[in-house]
Amino acid sequence: MCQKWGVDHGGFYQPSGAKVPLHMMCFGRNWDPVTRYDNPYRSDGSEPPPIPDDLSLFAESVVKDVRFLLYEDKLPLMCPDVCVVNFYSKSGLLGLGLHQDCDESLDSLERGLPVVTIAIGDSVEFLFRDSDENKLHEILLESGDVLVFGGKDRHIFHAIERVIPLSCPTQLVKATRLAQGHLNLTLRQF
Repeated sequence: MCQKWGVDHGGFYQPSGAKVPLHMMCFGRNWDPVTRYDNPYRSDGSEPPPIPDDLSLFAESVVKDVRFLLYEDKLPLMCPDVCVVNFYSKSGLLGLGLHQDCDESLDSLERGLPVVTIAIGDSVEFLFRDSDENKLHEILLESGDVLVFGGKDRHIFHAIERVIPLSCPTQLVKATRLAQGHLNLTLRQF
């Protein structure tokens, strides 16, 4: 999907305000590090393509599964209308500082609508903590992992600290010719 959409007009580009070496694109609604959601068009004038139905349905299904495991009242349902796709081509330390995903609508943030992150390619060290002061936790996100944060945890501080080179499953590289790096799809409801 990203391979098909990523090369067309409106595909991957390097955002001018990015603090780390990455290529990005969006589905559904435009987002970039400088204008956030304020500009519906990218700097090249292109409009993001719609989120593919299979991807949207997958994210909704993941949220339902997590709700089943956590008790339904802890995580609200969401219908994703934004998918930010980042490709981190640089291996090693990225220097992406801890941040919160807090550019969505006030309603989305107050309700704690979840963020669904899909990891593809090389593994990454993912850092997170509850607040700016709490202890930092680290988990390894491997290709195929899905991470959900929402409800009371919607506002966690998080970062991709490091891309682990050559950790992508060999079968995936052979089947897709995915370049070395980490592809991250993050779905949310504005």
